[in-house]
Amino acid sequence: MPTLGTSDYFNSCSNQTDPSFGNYLFSVPENYVGHQFARTGQAYAGLLFAQDSIGSQTNAEYIQVKLKSKLEAGKYYNLQFFINLSQLSGGTPICTNSIGALFTANELNYNNYDIIPILPQYQSNLNDFFCDSSRWFEQNHTFRAVGNEEFLTIGVFTPLPLIEATDYSGNLLSGVSAYYFIDDVSLTEVDYLSYIGEEIPNMFTPNSDGKNDFFTFDNSKVQAKQITILNRWGN
Repeated sequence: MPTLGTSDYFNSCSNQTDPSFGNYLFSVPENYVGHQFARTGQAYAGLLFAQDSIGSQTNAEYIQVKLKSKLEAGKYYNLQFFINLSQLSGGTPICTNSIGALFTANELNYNNYDIIPILPQYQSNLNDFFCDSSRWFEQNHTFRAVGNEEFLTIGVFTPLPLIEATDYSGNLLSGVSAYYFIDDVSLTEVDYLSYIGEEIPNMFTPNSDGKNDFFTFDNSKVQAKQITILNRWGN
């Protein structure tokens, strides 16, 4: 928890209850936030983002995790995770338009409930609203590592004036109080050429027979500054 917000972990094996609530608190699919099956498996995480009707922030929760190893400078990585917009019990069904993911070299620790003031590597499209409560929305982003990033933080990083909420009919609401379930987070190293969608030939035969005589590729994508061509003997 990188802020004072208290994000949650839900698992089907949890049997903790609250008599006043009359239901399981942190189980799957039933919990204090509502009813939602995991996308896969039996568990997911959850976080709350809330602000009042005049745009003053009230509560921002995040999920922060240490990676198995530090990211390597210059390499490309694909981040994928899925979110489901739940609804706090008794609230008005709403849709929000923001979720992000931040990679940092150091663990974050803010002694407040505010939005973390760092631009994340991934920000969802603010024109898209997560309105289908039965659906897990895929978030997918490929980026180039600066190097030594060791912590991943998921939550809302968007400045308050840009965050919007609607009801299920598309009418804008004056405040945001949204709970996000997070599941199936993965980070995978990817090949650079696959990332830019360009294929570079690994051989050519400049013998004027009309077959593979020329070595070409789109340098506007690759942006190579130097090329070394070797024959089969390494010369």
